[in-house]
Amino acid sequence: MFSLTLARNTRLRSVVFFCATLLSAGPALSEQSELTLDAVVTLALAQAPELAAQRSAIETTGALTVSAGRLPDPELLLAIDDVPVMGPDAYSLSRDSFTTRKLGLMQTFPSAAKRRAEKSLAQSNLGVAQAGLARRRVQVAQAVAQAWVDRQFAEATLTQLQELTSQFALQEALSRAAMVSGRGSAADALSARAARAAFDDRLFAASAAVRRAVVALSRWLGERGDATLAAAPNITDLPVAAASVLDHTDEHAIIALYDSQIAAAQSEVQLARAAKRPDWSAELAYGHRAAEFSDMVSLEFRVGLPLFTRYRQDPQIRAKNAALRQLESEREVELRMHRAELQAALADWRSSRDRLTLLESERLPLAQSRIDFALSAYRSGSGTMRSLLDALSDSVELKLTYVALQAQLRRDWALLAYQTSVERGP
Repeated sequence: MFSLTLARNTRLRSVVFFCATLLSAGPALSEQSELTLDAVVTLALAQAPELAAQRSAIETTGALTVSAGRLPDPELLLAIDDVPVMGPDAYSLSRDSFTTRKLGLMQTFPSAAKRRAEKSLAQSNLGVAQAGLARRRVQVAQAVAQAWVDRQFAEATLTQLQELTSQFALQEALSRAAMVSGRGSAADALSARAARAAFDDRLFAASAAVRRAVVALSRWLGERGDATLAAAPNITDLPVAAASVLDHTDEHAIIALYDSQIAAAQSEVQLARAAKRPDWSAELAYGHRAAEFSDMVSLEFRVGLPLFTRYRQDPQIRAKNAALRQLESEREVELRMHRAELQAALADWRSSRDRLTLLESERLPLAQSRIDFALSAYRSGSGTMRSLLDALSDSVELKLTYVALQAQLRRDWALLAYQTSVERGP
């Protein structure tokens, strides 16, 4: 138990150190003319309101650890005892020898086990808040990385379509010229025009996607959300070994949060068990009587009697143990899901990388060669407009597939890269 707590605290200290590094780097990064992926993540981590809220939660729980496990405040006792209500001395505070004006202090002493459990629970709650910040930091880093990748994907898609505009304009002009000269039919000209209209519609949709992506990135960066994006980092290699990502999944922030919650649940079990230990209190009082009577001092002790534990403390202990077992099971479920997610991302990253290599080396050059051949054949009169349109359409789809694969590769790379670098520091 001690080694687990030490390891968890070491991870959290690493996260805090990395946070401080990012915050100190923020102003310098904000002056860059282009937004790199790392710069975007750094800026978002420095100014995300979600993280500010989580840091406030840490401050709150940290303040509570100071008072946890301490003795309650003493109580001041003011009393008048034994005032007669009948006879000639009725309601007199000075004539009866038993009437006493009392001043005293009372202090309650909870059991040592309860105080230790309260202190442990407060410290565990602080650990939960710190682990929550680490998890939130990973979520923010991955979310802003996805927003950066989505915007780059949208802009790349628009660029690819704009580069194809001249080809569609050319084939439309060729179809009209062929129809005028009698070499082509009106059907070919209409097909070319319809293809151009469909292409223009995709171009408008791509422009709208860019605007939406800029807005999505501005959610994290504010006014800098529309700044020019820098080139993507080298996404064909992971910044950490793939085996390292999968071998340490039980140390990732999402699992570390469950570990902290389990530690807090264990402290709650200890606190419930400590309720079976009796509390006690002591009262010291000074009693003043009339001048002709002597003053008195009294000392009183009270001890709680937890006699009905079967109906009071034991159900609470069972409930806390059940909550602990629930968290342990949920941790196992989350660990398996998290490991499966990382394995899937790693497999997709490798697949996208291999497919991109194939597209760059073979499929894209072949698609361009097909367009050149179809265009040459149409100009010479040996080819048809339909062959040219098919070649252009297939080229468009292939280039958009290439852009989409690049985006998928970057998303998987960011998921794997920021899963570890944000937690362990630079």
